Order: sequence, then C-alpha cells, then structure tokens
Amino acid sequence: MELRDYLSALRQYWRTWVALTALGLLAAFAVVQLSAETYRAGAQVFVASTIDGPNGAQFINQRVGSYPDIAQSRSVLGPVIEELELEESFEELRLLVTAVNPAETSQILVSATSSSPEEAARIANAVAETFSETVETLEAPVDGRSPVALTVTDPAIVPSSPASPDAGLLLPLGLVVGLLLGLALAIVRSRLGTVVSSETEVREIWGDQLEIYASAARATRRSATDNPAARLAGPLELRAEAAPVRVFALSSSVDRSTAPRRLLRQIADVLATRGVSAGVVRATVAERLPTANQPRVQLATGRRPVALREWRQLMQNYDAVVVVVELGRSTVGELQELHTMATAAGVEPLAVLLVRGRGVDLATGRSIRSRADRFGPSTTLDLPAKGGTPFPGSADPAESSLVPSGRPTGAVQPPRD
Repeated sequence: MELRDYLSALRQYWRTWVALTALGLLAAFAVVQLSAETYRAGAQVFVASTIDGPNGAQFINQRVGSYPDIAQSRSVLGPVIEELELEESFEELRLLVTAVNPAETSQILVSATSSSPEEAARIANAVAETFSETVETLEAPVDGRSPVALTVTDPAIVPSSPASPDAGLLLPLGLVVGLLLGLALAIVRSRLGTVVSSETEVREIWGDQLEIYASAARATRRSATDNPAARLAGPLELRAEAAPVRVFALSSSVDRSTAPRRLLRQIADVLATRGVSAGVVRATVAERLPTANQPRVQLATGRRPVALREWRQLMQNYDAVVVVVELGRSTVGELQELHTMATAAGVEPLAVLLVRGRGVDLATGRSIRSRADRFGPSTTLDLPAKGGTPFPGSADPAESSLVPSGRPTGAVQPPRD
C-alpha cells in the first residue's frame, strides 16, 4: 500500500480509529479512578568505612552491592513488624519494601509503599534504622568492631501525593495505545473489506494502462483544474473538434447512484466555459442519441448494462464509456464483474473516475450540505433522450441565438436526481 492508500483507509474508517482512541482514553481514566491509591516514602542510608587508608574504600566498594538484599531479609523486617505492630506478614511486608544501591555510590535507598502516607514513612524509617544496625552487626568480627558504619542521612518524610495510579502517565498511554490500535484496525479493515477504498484497488482490477482520475481529498488551489471533471473535459474537447461525441457514464455499483449524473453535469459545465456545447441526458444503452441540432458533446447516463448484449449495444450507440467508482460505496465484487463484462464485450472505457461517494463535491472535495451546494449554478441544459430541438452551438445558426452557448437563459430545467 502507498501512503495515499493508508490515508484513504483512515478516511473511510475514521470512526474505527476515533472510537478506539476514545476507548483507550476512557479505559485509562477508569484505571485511574478505580485503582486504590498507594504512597511511597524513601530513606537514604550512607555506608562508611571505619578502616583507615585505601583498604577501607576498597572494602566498601566490594560489599555495598550486597547490602540491599539484607534490607528485605527476615533479620530486618521481623523486628520492624514487631516494633510497629504491623498487621502484614513477613512475605507481605517484603513486597512493600525495596532497597537499591545506586551505581558508583556508597548509599542505600530504602523505600516502602502503603495505602497510608504516614505509615509508608514510618515503615521506611524503621527499616532504614534496623537495616543499619543489622549490617553493622553482621560485618563485625567476633572480637572486634564493625569495619562499616551505616547512618540514616535522609529520613523518609510523609509523601504529599500518591505514587500510583499515575494519571499523568496512564492517560497519555491510554490515548496512544488506543490510537495505534485504531489505526491498525482501520488499515486491516480496508484490506480485508469488500468496499473499494483506493485507486490501488481499482488498478489491481483494471490494470495500469487505463486512465484513472481521482477527486481531490480536500479543496486546494489546484482543485479547480485537477479533478475528474476538469481532467476528462480535455480529451472530450479534443474529440468534439472532429465530430460530435456521445459519452455514456455508468456507475460501478449495481445500486442506484447519482454520482455519474452529478459528475456529467460538472464535465458539461467545464466544457461550456471552454466554448464547447455540452448537455446531460438520461438514456439507455439501447438508444442511439441523434447528433443533428444537438450539442457537440452529449453526456448520457442510465441503468448499468447487465447482459452481454446490452454491453455490445452500448459500444454501437456511444463513442466512449466512462466508469464512475464511488470510493467507500462500490464493492470489489461489483467492480470485478463490471471489468469482466466489459472485457468480454470488447469495451475499453475512456477513463475510470474515482469520486468520494455521495455527499462530496467532485470539484473541490468539500462536503455537500444542501441541494444548491450539490449542483451549484449549472451552465448546462438537460436534454431529452430523443428530439430535434436546436441546442446552443448546433449546426442551425438560425436557432442557436435562442440560448447563448454555455449561458442558458429563460426556462432552464432544474437538476433532477
């Protein structure tokens, strides 16, 4: 998948990753609210040597690394339980007490956790005092003084805020985890889903040789010229210089869709601004539109052909075929079936136009909010499927002055869905 395919998947399944992001944030918030608060207090013990000379420092460096284990031993915690009259057993208190020796130091940091901040500080100080006495006793020879002296240099104080749960950590973590899971699920759904969501999926079916025009994801400075309607109007304008052109636009979806008709209106508007007469008409593949007294470019849309016979009639009655694929609505199966029938009938579409589904303006990429926004001030006329009414720019100069080319006046038929 290319970057635009990922972006297309995220746009199509935006509800998925937004929902999971919100769910991750809510889960983290629930953990913060439901978790019991615990407090941590710590005391600092300094280890000094009573041996004169360099041998004392060397002795400390060799021994201090093993002292943290003594702080969690029964020799230390047993007297602490009795002194403070704690309800916790030795195994339970051992889980609440930690001791570490920071690298390259002769200090021991003793900490204790409890649901009560006062009790956490009492336990930490009691453990630090008992620990200091126990180490000195263990290191002392039978008939001499201890080579080390431990001093509580920084007693524990009552903590003012809980150590856990840490809302400042859990909430951002829940947000990030939810977002990553949501993005991953959205991409997986786009790959496993049956709905066409990107140009890559269309090219996998139709091949790289076919012209595929995609609408802009959002309005830009180039959106007026770099959109399916404007890009297809160029080839049609060149064809219309040689002879009248009849184009049939069909939707890749078997369901009724207004996308082809809306797109044809915009193509006709672009051609009108370039001085090429164009009109939009509802028709069937079996109808052969007349060219006399008609615009140079006739843009027809109607029911999608189903039988192979209808596809062959389509090629007999029209000069070009345009396939309109609505991303997020057309399915892969529908597009594959359309390609199979077109290939069997020898139909080579002039182009495949990708639009972003109903509710999006094909020229700008902006959301459609009303009927007026959807069609805008149209400069094209709806044509009857049959008839010989002169059209602006037709071969009859006597009648062409009734309606100036590209700017119809008087009774203009309103857009019909």
